[in-house]
Amino acid sequence: MVSACTEASSLSATSGKRRRVLSFQPGQQHTNRAVWVRVLSCMERFLTVALRVWFPKAEGEDAAAAVSDASGGSTLDAKTVHIGGESTGFALYRNGLEPQPRASAFGLYGGLLSVATTTTGGASGAGTSTGGSSSSRDNAREFALDLVPLLLDMWVEADPDAGESMQWDSLIIIDCILRVLLSLIEWLRKENSSNASWFEEHFGSPLLNHLEERFPFSHDCVAAGRQPAAKKAKKDSMFDRQVSVTTINLAMCEVLAGLLGVLGPDQGRRVLSFFGDLVSTGQVRSGDARVVVKIAQLLMPRVSPSDCLKLVEAMLSLYEEGDVIQPKDTHFVLDFFHSLILGPLRVLEAVRPVVDRFLALLPGRALTEGGGRSTQAGVSFRFLGKLARLRLPVLLNSLQRHAQLCIELLPQMTQEEDQRTLVELICRLPMLEREHFEALYAATLTPLPTAVLLYLLQLLRERLDEAKGSVLYVAAYSSFLLCVATGMSRSKSNQLKAVWADDSSWLELKELLPEVGQIPVVPIDWDLLPSHLMVVEMVAKSLESFPASWNLSQIFDPFFQQYLETYPHMSCSVALLFVHLAGRRRAGQQAPWLLAPPWGPLAVGCAGSLMCVAAQLSTVMPTSLPAVLRAVGGLAARCPSAFTDLVRQLCQVIELPISVPCQEIVCGALRLLSKHQLLSLPARNLALQMLAAAGKQGSELRRHPWYLATVNEICEVLQQRHLAFHHTVVAPSVAITVQQ
Repeated sequence: MVSACTEASSLSATSGKRRRVLSFQPGQQHTNRAVWVRVLSCMERFLTVALRVWFPKAEGEDAAAAVSDASGGSTLDAKTVHIGGESTGFALYRNGLEPQPRASAFGLYGGLLSVATTTTGGASGAGTSTGGSSSSRDNAREFALDLVPLLLDMWVEADPDAGESMQWDSLIIIDCILRVLLSLIEWLRKENSSNASWFEEHFGSPLLNHLEERFPFSHDCVAAGRQPAAKKAKKDSMFDRQVSVTTINLAMCEVLAGLLGVLGPDQGRRVLSFFGDLVSTGQVRSGDARVVVKIAQLLMPRVSPSDCLKLVEAMLSLYEEGDVIQPKDTHFVLDFFHSLILGPLRVLEAVRPVVDRFLALLPGRALTEGGGRSTQAGVSFRFLGKLARLRLPVLLNSLQRHAQLCIELLPQMTQEEDQRTLVELICRLPMLEREHFEALYAATLTPLPTAVLLYLLQLLRERLDEAKGSVLYVAAYSSFLLCVATGMSRSKSNQLKAVWADDSSWLELKELLPEVGQIPVVPIDWDLLPSHLMVVEMVAKSLESFPASWNLSQIFDPFFQQYLETYPHMSCSVALLFVHLAGRRRAGQQAPWLLAPPWGPLAVGCAGSLMCVAAQLSTVMPTSLPAVLRAVGGLAARCPSAFTDLVRQLCQVIELPISVPCQEIVCGALRLLSKHQLLSLPARNLALQMLAAAGKQGSELRRHPWYLATVNEICEVLQQRHLAFHHTVVAPSVAITVQQ
């Protein structure tokens, strides 16, 4: 690591100690501290990049992600990383991640990132040979055997008198040594879990002898002139960096936490006492959370149950004091509790009271942060969603107390992922009562994205098995399903009334639709039918999940009766619901849904109204036509007799004294049914008979091309089915004869 080393006697005005002088070019000398800071900074940055490459933090994470510079002033990109500047260090390249040596005075293991290390050398004479084909990432022990003794020597040189105050540059060197040492320890742990005990066995006592005398550093151990002189900082920027006694103490504590096997009882208590005081007195700064949590994780498996309890209490206090750590660092504390909950039961039982306090605190804190809508503010919220999947009773009981807040936040979330998390939380509540379903329906009127609404319906459907024993729950749940399927509210009803009373649009439909159905259908939501059909289908599946012994007429009849009394108009979405539900049944022995009067005629009228709206609007808004045809086709398959009534009703409307544009719309609806193969043979024959009767001699209908096109469409399909028919046109009058 060091190319050349000579010793010289140098009397210091303060210490009078002999100092080691490093030289790499004849005639030039650099002080120990300036050179060591450069070397250690290069080493730390090099190891940081290497660890990111060898041990990605998560699957799919780019190994070349940006990492923080040792000085905290810049970022490094593993694609092209210059370590130690252009003249010293290495540049790492993403393609193969092979370090390219530059004009460097120090050989920092030139093959460290190579696939297989080979003998390297150079002017510095610092090359190494590992032999074989082993990967460089597997040579951590060999690297540690060379590096740790050098680090300990540097420690002695930087801090020769443990009892005296320290200069600022000494503090910087110690900070650099600790950073490199921790990177090396992390490499050892990630390479093989057994390396932790190996490192403790080989270096535990030497490290303890060096660290224990100073630990913990006091703030008054640093000389009064703690900041570097302006002249020195300008000359060497390596000394112009932010270093604090707290940061150094945390780094030392992290090293000592991994050496508990060689610590004496008093030394171990000192480490625990320092750590507890650091957290409880609020000395943890923003940005230190990761290190604090890591120390706690190192200590937990190796201390007594009572000490475990104190450690977890310290972590809880860190989370409770939300202003101590930044939101972006909160996830370190949350991950600590998550690993604790999923960890050994023996440890969890020892700290159960504190964990329960954390679980009781989490929902209120997480939901409050979740409403902030910022990325960092939602860390606790997303963690709550992950933890709720474990169905911990204490957590769910606390979540129950915030049930209304959960529901109120649902339409406020801007990210679909967060909305889905809220849906999961809502559906995991121990109790969902009527007021919850009412608030939930109000939240769906915002409206929610269709995917989120479908996810909500799916989870509520899965919840039915465990909640169907409660009559009140079933009543509230079924009402919620039907309300979602209608999408009606007072405000929407007022909107329908206003549109229906406005004579500036849809004049033909407003004249025609009251003749087709019992309740006028206002097509203000025609363009929403594709997404609404998916919702209606999920509602139908949910209703079909009810036990076969239940008579759903007891649910449908009062709900729709109240609906008809409340709302004098109907949207296309509601008409689609009636058509989609009519004729379904939960079990073969039960009567079909919504076919008994008055619901059967109402469903037929809704189907006719939808087909008329489709005939009028499908040319300008064709995307909704498939949804209508799918619903009407389902009715035709389930209830052929009801569908025949639909054809008869449409043909009868043609004979009414309505305007010609209205008659054209009805014929267009019949053509759509015929064109898309929805008319059965009896229904086609019925349509031809009634159209022929309506277009008898002397009728004005026979003069309109849309009427003849409708008859021709139906006849062509009959011809394709090889049916016998006879179609004659007698001049000067037109007569249509249909032979069955």
